[in-house]
Amino acid sequence: MSDQPYHRYFPKPSCYQNQEKAMETIHKALGEGKLVLFEGACGTGKTLSALAPALAVGKETGKKVIIATPVHQQMAQFIGEAREIRAKAGIKAVTFIGKEKMCPAGKNVHACRSAMLATDALLDAEKDAAKMRQLMKTDEWRSMRPDERHDLTRSMTMSEDAVRRLRASSCDYLYKTLKEPNDRFKQWLYDSVRSPEDVIDQSEKEGKCGYELLKDYLREADLVICNYHHLIKPEFRERFLTVLGCKLSDVIIIFDEAHNLEEQARASALAPVDEITIDLAEKEVTRLKADKETYNEAELRKGKEEARLLLTTLKETIRQTYSEKLKFGQAERMTSRGVDIRIRDPAGTDDFFCIAFRERLSAIGISLDEALLRVQMMGLAIFAQAEEDFKSGRTPSFDGSKLLDVANFLDSYVKLSSSDAHYPVITVRKTADARLYGALELCNCIAGELSEPLLDGPAGVVLMSATLQPFDTLKEVLRIKRETTEIAFGSPFPPERRKTIVVNSGPLMFANRGDINLEKTLVQLFQEIIEASTGNVLFFFQTAEEARKYSQLIKTDVPVLVPEKGTSPEKLKNQFFGYGDSGNKAVLMAYLWGTLTEGVDYKYDRCRTVVVVGVGLQNYRDDRSQAIINAYEGLYPGKGMEYVVSQPAVKKIRQACGRVIRSPTDYGVTILVDSRYTKQYSDKFSKMGYFYKFPEEESREFVELKPGDVKPAMVEFFKNVGPIESASGEAVPVFKTADHIAVTDGGSSTITKPKAEKKPQPPKTISKPLQKVDSEDGADPLPGMLARLKSPNGSMRWKAAMDLGTTGNPKAVEPLIRALDDSDTKVIMNAVWSLAKLGDVRALDPLQLLFRHKDKNVRDEARKAVKKIYGKK
Repeated sequence: MSDQPYHRYFPKPSCYQNQEKAMETIHKALGEGKLVLFEGACGTGKTLSALAPALAVGKETGKKVIIATPVHQQMAQFIGEAREIRAKAGIKAVTFIGKEKMCPAGKNVHACRSAMLATDALLDAEKDAAKMRQLMKTDEWRSMRPDERHDLTRSMTMSEDAVRRLRASSCDYLYKTLKEPNDRFKQWLYDSVRSPEDVIDQSEKEGKCGYELLKDYLREADLVICNYHHLIKPEFRERFLTVLGCKLSDVIIIFDEAHNLEEQARASALAPVDEITIDLAEKEVTRLKADKETYNEAELRKGKEEARLLLTTLKETIRQTYSEKLKFGQAERMTSRGVDIRIRDPAGTDDFFCIAFRERLSAIGISLDEALLRVQMMGLAIFAQAEEDFKSGRTPSFDGSKLLDVANFLDSYVKLSSSDAHYPVITVRKTADARLYGALELCNCIAGELSEPLLDGPAGVVLMSATLQPFDTLKEVLRIKRETTEIAFGSPFPPERRKTIVVNSGPLMFANRGDINLEKTLVQLFQEIIEASTGNVLFFFQTAEEARKYSQLIKTDVPVLVPEKGTSPEKLKNQFFGYGDSGNKAVLMAYLWGTLTEGVDYKYDRCRTVVVVGVGLQNYRDDRSQAIINAYEGLYPGKGMEYVVSQPAVKKIRQACGRVIRSPTDYGVTILVDSRYTKQYSDKFSKMGYFYKFPEEESREFVELKPGDVKPAMVEFFKNVGPIESASGEAVPVFKTADHIAVTDGGSSTITKPKAEKKPQPPKTISKPLQKVDSEDGADPLPGMLARLKSPNGSMRWKAAMDLGTTGNPKAVEPLIRALDDSDTKVIMNAVWSLAKLGDVRALDPLQLLFRHKDKNVRDEARKAVKKIYGKK
């Protein structure tokens, strides 16, 4: 490697040719203040390729680097790589997560806010009492008149009473954090790159609040690892930047899994206002009392009447709107998801609800815009009074002001509900006792409303993902206005170890889902795919109903898993992994847009074949989707469906396809079942086809086959391709430079081809027969341990849970994860110990769920285990 500034932050002894080119390009682009669009397959080293040059530019320009992800599991990888960088370059790095997840007392955000107020008030009361006690020792006290001494003594007694009262509702952890010096924590924090679990563990040892401790020292960090939600919403971003001690222009931001950025931005809408919140706001108005500073009696009566009328009219308008529009029997059939009630034509701008609301208020002599200003002021007064009541002990908790929440929502609603960028709707739901209630919502239609200032403001930005293309679409959807540099890596993995089959089955559309002949063809095809695969088969369907239907229609000897209502996706996923890890085979049939498509690592033997059935377009006929499509049509004529429906589906499909090949030694088959993926169909029907919507380096690997030819092709593939092992029996890394790196800057495109290299001798490929869980010869102790782990005898289970940790076998991980749900605490404790000893990152999320276990010993051991696994990583 040449001596470049970014090499100081690249911790590996050498880098792949694509990484070197990427780092050079990103370093140049960030130095020029550009935004980088960076696509690369799993295993191409995207994270280090972005981090090293970003840190180099940050050092050169005095900017702080932030790397953000929407996936919690991804933080473990970032922490590991940051530790490697720190070991070489001495950077200061911090991982920052939400307050609720870090709270050692297990409080939610609202309880935390109450405890914080009480703690601040406690410290103030202690200071006041201490000052008065000190005064009583001075000559000034002795020179006071008796009545002055009496008043001062009375004040001190009140302060001491407040101290006793506030101590009960304050937070001991926060109190100690604010009261004592924290220099020791600072030194500990920057002695390594600490995981959130490390911080929680250390802060508990010190009896302090880890979240507040982190806030104190974030300003010194060179690199901050965090979640998207700290950055997307403007109000959250401002608070986060304040804690960092900088402005948006002072940071370089790397967004991982950036294909999610559009959806995350659209989802960051205003919190809706429902009838229950309005009822609480009315009660606040009723309880509000006059005070000399804010209201006299006459003003208060007038203001309360106006607020009461506004809230009552709002609630009545919501209720009448959904009562008139709910169809016969719809209320009785309503599910927990509720029902949307149209209050604006998705293709129009007239908000009928807002018009009716204004007219009703006008009829009783109230101007909405003027009344809102006064109600907001009243809400602020209630907020201040609630805070004072809590501090003085008149109320047990602090909940802010619901009236202020309603007024702030309405203020934004009346300004935005008629704009193309937003869409108003009333959602009707049921309470636990089957009463209906309506919620007024304002949906974001244009992601760029939030993403544009976020991406335009920083000193530099990198958006990276395995599925960012097409870049032109992304730039328009996110409203990227600044100059960009675009990088796309081809897959670095050996093409001979993967196969992508496109099945010419006809287009699988809604209109032909009931076709009996088509169903028979698909059932036969699915059965043959399952039979031909040498390991786990993962199906993704266009709807959850289709997944359930075909799980019942197919006939196979292997277990078929399907998500059901009330079934934990985490447990289902671990069950599926368990079959693969133990050398067996299972089938999982899931919804393409569910939680199993991305952010889940199907490495090792967890998945050998992925089947995507149909194109998987999300429902775009509902009012919300139509409003989004129409909003994009207004901005980009003729592209609404493409941007909102087609391209998101392709990205989701590409994410699903990426579940098979996760490392250089992986091998497997991806199958796309629908004629719309074929070149012939796409040439004939243009926009209806999907062949050209995939990047060229992916679509050129498509092998088009008839349904009857799929099984022979799979059998032939798995006959020739299998696990890679060396003569010693160890896995051999197989990693080659990507076929090409495409770099686009300022409209010009460059294809950089790697230099010809001497090909290494191919390693020995062996076929791997499926293993049975029960070992007949007893040579392998693992099957026996796994069997004892399922025993009804508790003693046998906890002994097996301990023994599995000594095997060092990764196939023990998933059974041990399932043992974390055991009814016997001893079994759980031993499973935690074993998972820590095995050190597999698959255990991180399940172990973190134990942080709130009822048994303190389990909580403590789970934290130690997570810390140990992070340390190994």
